[in-house]
Amino acid sequence: MIKTIKITDLKPGMYVNLPSAWRAHPFLRNNFTITSKKQIQKMMDYGIQEVNIDEQKGIPEDAVKQD
Repeated sequence: MIKTIKITDLKPGMYVNLPSAWRAHPFLRNNFTITSKKQIQKMMDYGIQEVNIDEQKGIPEDAVKQD
């Protein structure tokens, strides 16, 4: 299931689809699994406020809220 979440709710292990062209961010792809908090910070630095996550390819949003 695809969901849109705020960048502040993004956690390592989530599979993201960035909502902008590949030229608008420093990542090689628009779709990938988050592996570190540095990647999340880099997205924030580039002004990305929301991303789409694919809960079938990565950990779901609900799984991290239980922590």
